[in-house]
Amino acid sequence: MSQVVTAIGMTRTEVRGGTRTAMDDRATRLRRKRQGTIFDDNGIGQVEVEFLGKRRVIGCIEGEEDRAIRLAHQFEIDTGEVLKAVRDLDEPRAMLMAGILAREQIEELEDDVRAATPVSTQIELDHNSSVYRSAVAAVDQLIIVVEASNLYRQSEPEDQERRLAELKAGRTLLTSKWLSLDTVKVVLVSTLTYLLSKFADAPIGEAASLAWKAVKTLLGIQ
Repeated sequence: MSQVVTAIGMTRTEVRGGTRTAMDDRATRLRRKRQGTIFDDNGIGQVEVEFLGKRRVIGCIEGEEDRAIRLAHQFEIDTGEVLKAVRDLDEPRAMLMAGILAREQIEELEDDVRAATPVSTQIELDHNSSVYRSAVAAVDQLIIVVEASNLYRQSEPEDQERRLAELKAGRTLLTSKWLSLDTVKVVLVSTLTYLLSKFADAPIGEAASLAWKAVKTLLGIQ
């Protein structure tokens, strides 16, 4: 809880109490009575809303009138609940407190999202190492073998084109100094294992096996 909120002895639970029926009815009436909105060539205009008993005109993007009214209505509810919870508080300070509470909720949600999102492992590639050179050479050779396969081209041209595009994208990733392990797994590793399985006893499968072993060593994949 922010220091400003704590200073007036108010909690979110106290602020969120109370009935909203009358305000909900008023928001519905405002949506039905929306009239006289004028927009310029860029789709920017104004819409009239009722806020704390007063009619106010706010800026609005064309097509977003209902959303603007709904958000203004929600902020009116939040401000009204602050006024109920704290005595002798004027409207500007109540609006400020409502904004602080709303922002606090947004930051908490952002923190939850960040905490739930796994952090991708970053790998630093040493372009001068023998391990790196071996992996790059193996991928380059696999690209040549896949491109040269007339049988693959005749039987499954779309699949061949797709796998070549993925291999070349993965090869481009290997030119970076830093590499996201998650990204290279999606772009390159999945294609290597696919080709290894699909062409197990064919030249493509053999080249894919060599590339897979080299890339695993480079990335430290078990």
